Amino acid sequence: MNTNEKLQRIKAECERLLALAKQRTPGFWSLDHCTPYGSTERTYQVEGPPSGGPHEWPDFERKSDAEFVCECAGTAEAGWKATIATIDQYLKSNGLGQGFLYEMICEILTAWEGLV
Repeated sequence: MNTNEKLQRIKAECERLLALAKQRTPGFWSLDHCTPYGSTERTYQVEGPPSGGPHEWPDFERKSDAEFVCECAGTAEAGWKATIATIDQYLKSNGLGQGFLYEMICEILTAWEGLV
């Protein structure tokens, strides 16, 4: 697979993730904990903003996993958008990116290696 094909796959994955993120309830997400009935194990729940309808949020065994989801709600989209913009700029330059643009593309390819 050549560089342009790799970048197209990364861009497609970022676009897929952005489309998925649009389905979430926008706004602040918080962390809560509970002990399920009949259990002594504490779990952690991620709670999104009130949406006025029924919803199911995942339970996590590890607090750090739940905290990660709360922190990423909203901010991950910015990274995906920046990645798409950088790829678009590189592809418009017909792969002749020099200097900073080329360095950014190398960083993107490295970061996404094995993920797409």
